[in-house]
Amino acid sequence: MLQTLIKNTVWRSLADVVARLGSALFWILLARYLGAGTFGAISFALALMGFFELVSSLGLSSVLTRDAAQNPATAAAYFGHMLIIGLASSAAGGVLMAGAAWLIRPDPGTLRIVILLAFLLPFTCLAYWSRAMLTAAEKMQFISMGTLAENAILILLGLGLLLAGRGIMAVVAALALSKVAAAVLLYHLAGSRVARPIWRLERGMTAYLLQQVPLFLSIAFFNALFWSITVVLITWLEGETAAGYYSAAYKLISYVLLFAVAFSQALFPVAARLARRDRALYSRLLRRALHYLLMLFIGAALVLSLLAEPVILFLYGPAMAPAIPVLRWLAWMVVPYGVIPVLAYTLVSHHRQGRDLMANFLAAATVVIVNLLLIPRFSAIGGAAAMVAGSAVFAVVELGSVHTLLYPLRPDRRTLALLASAALLALTLLFSQGMNFFLRAAAGGSVYLTALWLLQAIDRSDLRQLWRAAWPQCREEMA
Repeated sequence: MLQTLIKNTVWRSLADVVARLGSALFWILLARYLGAGTFGAISFALALMGFFELVSSLGLSSVLTRDAAQNPATAAAYFGHMLIIGLASSAAGGVLMAGAAWLIRPDPGTLRIVILLAFLLPFTCLAYWSRAMLTAAEKMQFISMGTLAENAILILLGLGLLLAGRGIMAVVAALALSKVAAAVLLYHLAGSRVARPIWRLERGMTAYLLQQVPLFLSIAFFNALFWSITVVLITWLEGETAAGYYSAAYKLISYVLLFAVAFSQALFPVAARLARRDRALYSRLLRRALHYLLMLFIGAALVLSLLAEPVILFLYGPAMAPAIPVLRWLAWMVVPYGVIPVLAYTLVSHHRQGRDLMANFLAAATVVIVNLLLIPRFSAIGGAAAMVAGSAVFAVVELGSVHTLLYPLRPDRRTLALLASAALLALTLLFSQGMNFFLRAAAGGSVYLTALWLLQAIDRSDLRQLWRAAWPQCREEMA
């Protein structure tokens, strides 16, 4: 069971990292060539699209993944119902998305981008439900194919148009084409590799799904608000340029959080089954998962925060220097948020989604309130601080819910070893100022890994299982 989970996580993460590295190059060049204002405009449009995409899903992807994983015989019927319901709600969501942008009244160019992206919601819906089906069947490699295809088209076509000086609308058109192609590919893979959807509504299943909508839609709404509202408020209160500085830093954070998303999606179908069959095994699995996620994200937060200046200047150039303090703040959201997806899926797997709703609501409320207080005074830096505060509230509520309702989660000796290793990493980065950026990062990483090993924060048996899980898959991929 653990080896399957590791294999799915490793290969989903590696494929995503390869794809996202190209995507990162695209967004970095976009910011360099078009400046913070244009970058902020497209970031605002994508944030609004992300909000309405999640809300249009009605939050039912968790229901699809959980129930199809527990009872694969129902997968085809679930898939068809979700597509019919989702396509209808996404069409309505596109209209609401365009209306929301009109009410906020950004620059006319920004509004045109929003309207173009609003037409994409039915296609992103198709991709969304297809990913949920593949996740339920633990076919993570096929999800990665969709990610690779989307980013390959975006990079080749988008960069070509950007370098040819075709302007932002041509680049947005390339973005739209990449999403349409990924949606078609993912739908084909889900239908051929998992279950072909039954395009018919049945009264019993439709009634069951509609009963789930109020709770899961509320979760989706507050989760979408948590992720999207900061860019929207910065654009509204400070303009597209400030939103561009925030988005430049946020893009880097989003790439770091890829592993948390990949791991939690690999864990979800496993959790759905073990919640019924072997809770003791899942308890051990959860503790180890949280430990290693914290190990990864504490290290990433320290590196990004303490090396924010050379990172921003190297990637974006001096014109994006105002993004440096934004990254210093925003880097710290990866520590609390890195463990949130695993905790959330654990609650949903055990039918404790009410607590997940409470966590999403409190996190979104924190982000909105802190943004309104800090953005007028600190601009994009205030938005970054709001995301850190919201992530901390989110993690505390999720962790407390899992701890009190399901599995006791307490610090142990390995947690202290992890914190000591992190302190050594921070000291290394602080005392190596003046050195080359890459040498500082390499020195810090070496010290961190060595300390983790010597202080036994890393379990040797886990490394052996990682190798056994990854190496056979590597040979299969190379064959």
